[in-house]
Amino acid sequence: MAANLLSSLYHEIIQADQMQKGFKSLLNSVDDLKLDVPSAEDDLALFLARGVIDDILPPAFLHKLPCGEPHSSSCIGNNTCVRRHINSA
Repeated sequence: MAANLLSSLYHEIIQADQMQKGFKSLLNSVDDLKLDVPSAEDDLALFLARGVIDDILPPAFLHKLPCGEPHSSSCIGNNTCVRRHINSA
């Protein structure tokens, strides 16, 4: 539902740079979100994949994501979850 809303607001109300800032903000808060929502990382990966599929995020945005720390289990930072969701769509 949120992806549909963002898609309909994109370009007319929300500009590309604002959209990317919003997704970056979500990514920066994923560790905090995981405290309350254990599946937040996978949910956010799905949301990112949906953003690329719906053309509200350029695929290059995924390449700009900071990689997770070497000891981190973050699948968003290394794009594993995002790629899996895009390929299954």
